[in-house]
Amino acid sequence: MEYTQSIRIKKVLIDCVLSFIGFAAPTIGLTFIIQPFMAKSMLANDYGFFLTVISVIRLFVNVGICTLANTRLLVQNKYDRLHLCGDFNILFSLISTLASIIILCVMLINDRPFCEIFLTTLVIILIMFHDYVTIEYRINLNFKRILIDNIIMLFGYIVGAIIFSITNLWQFVFISGYLSALLYVIPTTSLWREPFRKTSEFPHTTRKYTQFMASSAMSDSINYCDRILIYPMLGGFAVSSYNAAAVIGKAVQLVNVPIQRVIFSYIAKSNNLQYRLKIAIVVVGAIIFTIAYAILYYSSIYLIPLMYPQFYDAAIMILPIVIAGVIINTYASLINMFVMRFDKASYQVKISTARIVSYLSICLIFTPLYGINAFCYGILISSIVQFLFVLIKFLNIKFRIPISS
Repeated sequence: MEYTQSIRIKKVLIDCVLSFIGFAAPTIGLTFIIQPFMAKSMLANDYGFFLTVISVIRLFVNVGICTLANTRLLVQNKYDRLHLCGDFNILFSLISTLASIIILCVMLINDRPFCEIFLTTLVIILIMFHDYVTIEYRINLNFKRILIDNIIMLFGYIVGAIIFSITNLWQFVFISGYLSALLYVIPTTSLWREPFRKTSEFPHTTRKYTQFMASSAMSDSINYCDRILIYPMLGGFAVSSYNAAAVIGKAVQLVNVPIQRVIFSYIAKSNNLQYRLKIAIVVVGAIIFTIAYAILYYSSIYLIPLMYPQFYDAAIMILPIVIAGVIINTYASLINMFVMRFDKASYQVKISTARIVSYLSICLIFTPLYGINAFCYGILISSIVQFLFVLIKFLNIKFRIPISS
């Protein structure tokens, strides 16, 4: 028993490493190498428009596709048990069509050339299709394929950057990256071959997916609202100071996202959670994230002067608050994976509603009066509210899924 458990723990750790490398490779390559190269070759307005469009696409992918992936992970066992096949390609087609139409409208409103409109629509279709079908790797706990997929995507980005240098069309970076990845993904997955038909579980699955999507939309909106809210209230310098203070904390996502994907993939296959493990998660998590706070804080003190020396004095004043908000939010997200697995999806909407209401009310009321510090406290308090909602449910939930569910 102990030997089997140690083998399982070892596999989880290896999968976390594979997932991290797979996530980090294209992310770092795109963020720190390719995008700065693109910025030097594009006009400021064009580069700003590119960043805006990509942010909108990423928002749709996070809200529409990542939640669809999580929904599938949670219900896949039931579909297998009932020998059902269907539903998900219908939901994917609906959300990808909606996203494509909205992106198309954004491009038309901004009077972009037909070539850009066509290529941008192709970009969002490729990204959403890729991120949807690769959920099969997580269902099968095959993180080695995820690593290979992302390495191929990185090389595709590089080829796309070369094409961009010739055409000055940023879309080719993503088209090349995702097309290259799909050349590997399509032969090694089967989700895209599933029939477009409804099963008896379609209403239940759609309801769960809609609830997760509503929760994700509210949570992700906070990530995109900070700079939008600060600028009209406090001006550009406050935005820059906040960005400098948050830049190291935001890097937590580079580690957090791939590890959470692995853990949630394993949780989705579990039907119960022992009480001892529940307590260990809370205690060990508190210790790890306390240490993480210290590491992030002191590394920020040394790195901010190197990256943003002109904003250091202002950033250092809000740094402890910003880092605390990031750490508490990340800790809450970790525990919330268990709540997602063992509780109703509707509770996710309650968590996100409580967080965004506290966030907006504090930030909108107190920021004009007390400045950037009040805004940062608003983020911190909203993260604490989220954490308390998650922790209370986590400690009181029955961690056993009936066979019939």
